[in-house]
Amino acid sequence: MYDHEGPDQKAIRILKQRLEELHTIRGLDAMDPAFTAWQDSTREALERFLGPESRHAITFKNTSFLTLGILADALNGVARPPGFVSPEDEWEFEKGCAQAEATLKAALKHIEDYGVRSEDIRPAPSGKSRVRTGGVSQTLHGPVTIQHQAIATDKAIQNIGSMGDQTVGTSLKEIAGLLRQSEDLTPRQLKEGLADIEAIAVEEQKPEPKRNWEVLLERGSAILGLIDKATDLGHKLAMHTAAIVDLVEQAKHYIK
Repeated sequence: MYDHEGPDQKAIRILKQRLEELHTIRGLDAMDPAFTAWQDSTREALERFLGPESRHAITFKNTSFLTLGILADALNGVARPPGFVSPEDEWEFEKGCAQAEATLKAALKHIEDYGVRSEDIRPAPSGKSRVRTGGVSQTLHGPVTIQHQAIATDKAIQNIGSMGDQTVGTSLKEIAGLLRQSEDLTPRQLKEGLADIEAIAVEEQKPEPKRNWEVLLERGSAILGLIDKATDLGHKLAMHTAAIVDLVEQAKHYIK
């Protein structure tokens, strides 16, 4: 049906589909798997057609759909009743959906005016070095030691995905990416945080009986502590910490 479709037409069609799906998504909540799937596919489409460094892709990636209350409950061991959504959760989710709608409309207008991105035009910003890991071009900041740590961390996380544990791997990948963006962390804190993430990724590749649960408890707790220090990105990091909280609780259980 779409054999003769050009790049711009394909991008417009897919982004319009995501926009139409948003009407159904608005009736869900931020913890619904259907919403998470829509969020992931929408982000992938924006990054594919406009580039991961485009303003619209970054705006969507940084859009918050859930409150810090959900994270606070998880950290404090407070179990929410199944299906419970607070008025604050509803308000934050609707605000996020409104922003997502505006972003998708702006992205469509951009493609109609200028077309999709060109794969051949991807200059590296001045003063920054670029590396390719996992097929994705990334801009890394800071000394070479942090760049090497970031590469090692990304490779370890990718190995989790190849083992089938997508939930933890995705969370670690998102946390690592956000920590690199934080302006509240020192280079040393960032380096240590990436080392902690890499250590967890290495242990997660092992069968459960062979994992070093003390390492997972120590490193997982360290990551949660570091997230508290990255206050400029706290609301974005909150979306990806549930898997780490669960991992810490699981480690406590095994150590007992």
